[in-house]
Amino acid sequence: MKMKTTFLLLLAALLLVGACATAQPNGQTRAIQNPNEGVQTQPGGQPPTQVVVEQPPGPQQPGQQPPAENTTAQQPGANPQVKEFTVVARRFSFDPAVIRVQQGDTVKITASSADVAHGLAIPDFNVNLRLEPGAQPQTATFVADKKGTFTFYCDVYCGAGHTEMKGQLIVE
Repeated sequence: MKMKTTFLLLLAALLLVGACATAQPNGQTRAIQNPNEGVQTQPGGQPPTQVVVEQPPGPQQPGQQPPAENTTAQQPGANPQVKEFTVVARRFSFDPAVIRVQQGDTVKITASSADVAHGLAIPDFNVNLRLEPGAQPQTATFVADKKGTFTFYCDVYCGAGHTEMKGQLIVE
């Protein structure tokens, strides 16, 4: 009986410590990750493209300041602009399937799912969104700092046509 009580107390303490480690002031939780894990540099030793993933705002406590807007630093270029796109994922396509921007533009993609769980991944720009049907749209903001045609795709298995669920980001 003493061993059972000790085990339950230890388990309760571990749960309490785990909950405290990830609690945020607004009541939400987050996974603690190593920010340097898997970081790669681009050719020439440049740091990777900065990506900001925005979450919808949660309820605020009385007297609490609203969160600051997420911004990204602009890469040098000729007349860079902010280009915003709304992407809808559905079995087995993205709408729009082609996104065209200029090098140096800040790209803001707001994506949602129309049917089942999907993902939207653009590995070359460190974008990876999880899209749940009926949930708030997810947003990624990044600078299109390299020219080329980049494939974006669903990285959450969504059925038989999953491997064909792709689109193109064209940076001119």
